[in-house]
Amino acid sequence: MDTQAVPKLVGVEPVPGEAAASFVLRLAHLNELPVKEVLREAGAHRPPGELDPWAQEVFLGEQAAARLAVMAWRTPEELCRALPTLAAGGGRRPSVRVESWPGQWTPLEPCAACLTRHADLVTPVVLAGGDPWQVCVRHGRWLRSTAGGGPAQVSLAGLGEVVRAHRRRVRLQQRVGPYARALLADALQVTAAWWQGRQMGSETLWAGREAVLGTARQRWAVPLVVYPEAVIVAEAMAVYERQRHWGREFAGDAPGWVSKRWIAFVGERLGMSGPMSGVHREVAGHGSGVNGELGTHAGRRPMSMA
Repeated sequence: MDTQAVPKLVGVEPVPGEAAASFVLRLAHLNELPVKEVLREAGAHRPPGELDPWAQEVFLGEQAAARLAVMAWRTPEELCRALPTLAAGGGRRPSVRVESWPGQWTPLEPCAACLTRHADLVTPVVLAGGDPWQVCVRHGRWLRSTAGGGPAQVSLAGLGEVVRAHRRRVRLQQRVGPYARALLADALQVTAAWWQGRQMGSETLWAGREAVLGTARQRWAVPLVVYPEAVIVAEAMAVYERQRHWGREFAGDAPGWVSKRWIAFVGERLGMSGPMSGVHREVAGHGSGVNGELGTHAGRRPMSMA
């Protein structure tokens, strides 16, 4: 592998979760170099003269990432750990691709408190988010896309349950892998439907969180407001999927995504057994979608939470 790039005078430390385009732009600005020169040195044949990390991402192959690492005085492993889209580059080819953000990625503003430890921030940092939002557990901040309105960062002061729910979501993802993202997406749809219909915790838990946020039923805040309950629903879906995988059903019910026992189980976990009995259709509809996706998506192995 050819890693012989010309080292620049000043190296750059990547911010965890940073977009590659953001990192390249900071490296260029800190060394007073044109962006196209940095991209060309990394292996781009026709690099653009300008780069906007909010609109574009830089996808790097293995050799290109190694050359960029040399320029930044970092190891390729450091960049791989810090830049989420690096693995989506051109594989072993020495490729550099500058493209508009694909649908599975969302550019996000980083936690302001996290940036205080970085002294070389000559340009704004942009994160590459795998979801339209992230949670900074350390500083209690909800980081989100502003495409649907609302602020880029929301303090979670007074909403410790949201941070705790995110820790559970991370543990769920560690146990079940990529399935967790599909489960949470469906769980968020279910809980958002409850919020929209003023069901379940709309007048209690969710109204209380909205009061803390000062949002008064604003749509942009829905994922944050229902997040703890969405994680509980996702966990319950994972439990049911495991049962289904092993050919077991709750309380001997007929095969299928939803059983009365499972509905009661979800209600108990939510602390809303009464309201749950009247809104189970939303869970049934979305749950069937998750179950089908888990069973038919190409390349996915059966779920195991053992």
